[in-house]
Amino acid sequence: MVAFVGQNHSLMHVHTGLAIYVLFQLVWGTRRGSFPALGCVALFEAFNEICDRFYFDSWRAADTFTDVLLTLFWPTVLVVVSHFRRWRWNAPRRRSSKVPRPAADGLVAGSDLTSSSWATRRPR
Repeated sequence: MVAFVGQNHSLMHVHTGLAIYVLFQLVWGTRRGSFPALGCVALFEAFNEICDRFYFDSWRAADTFTDVLLTLFWPTVLVVVSHFRRWRWNAPRRRSSKVPRPAADGLVAGSDLTSSSWATRRPR
């Protein structure tokens, strides 16, 4: 495949990893930062390394390490950045969730049954 495309071996791993990641998301309709899409890339890379093992009749540790790193690097970056952005986007909601909420009976915690407490009742 490298000879057919005319690129070097390392660059093909980068492009193939991104292509598998994007295709998985398009076909299965997963959102950005999808762990299943990253898992799919990892499975394809593991299959590729097993094929390399049979082709060369031995494990080539340095080649295997660089192949895995190059294939998984950008899909992993996309997943991490997407989850970080989602976490930052939800930060205001997490802060506002620390506001005391009404108890199960509909009264605000710490209130008594005075006339002002009836305004704090939740509709059922």
